[in-house]
Amino acid sequence: MNNFIKKIEGHAEKNWAGCVISITAGNEVCLTVGKETLRDVITHLKEKMDFTMLMDITAVDTLNDLEHQTTSHKDKRFAVVYQLLNMVGNQRVRVKVWLAEEEMVASIVDLFPAANWYEREVFDMYGVFFDDHPDLRRILTDYGFAGHPQRKDFPLTGFVEVYYDADKERVQYKEVDLPQDLRLFDFETPWVGTNRMGARHGVKADKRIAWQGNIPQMVHTNLPDILPGDEKAKLPKK
Repeated sequence: MNNFIKKIEGHAEKNWAGCVISITAGNEVCLTVGKETLRDVITHLKEKMDFTMLMDITAVDTLNDLEHQTTSHKDKRFAVVYQLLNMVGNQRVRVKVWLAEEEMVASIVDLFPAANWYEREVFDMYGVFFDDHPDLRRILTDYGFAGHPQRKDFPLTGFVEVYYDADKERVQYKEVDLPQDLRLFDFETPWVGTNRMGARHGVKADKRIAWQGNIPQMVHTNLPDILPGDEKAKLPKK
């Protein structure tokens, strides 16, 4: 590890202006570089240091991250992260580049063909553009999908929902509509089972509170023991 860091530091001082070398919580080397030197860094790691396998490309959205706002990258919203593996030495290295919301970063598909789908996934989920990508289009979401789901300003319910129109015989889009009561569940109301089975069999539920550790549970003491779909289940021993 120390020998590897020395090699990286020596080359970075001469060739990669602004490169910051750090050690992650997993005791792995992380290189934070500028977008102008990204391709040179990854090329050097692959051809000169035997990091010949691209494990992953992902991104981080730091919108409204108070800790990030105190760093030197506070004007950059996204961090694009590359994970490389040296299979001979069983060693990993992480390369990170910071981007503002409208900035693009160079594609590395010509260096690692596997980057094709990884970069498309980052584009689809975060809206980060990769310059010179051969086929930059969505890969996980549907055609015509609006927005980028992994951005922190993307609503949990999304913007649109789909349904099948029997008259037009095709899938249609419409604005999200969530009429169900549990949409506003407050996480403080205890979960109470229904009395549908008791009502079906003419049994009036006798509710009581049972404690499992420190968690109260609502129990129906005289409802049938077997629920619909549990016909093969065994009755509990009395």
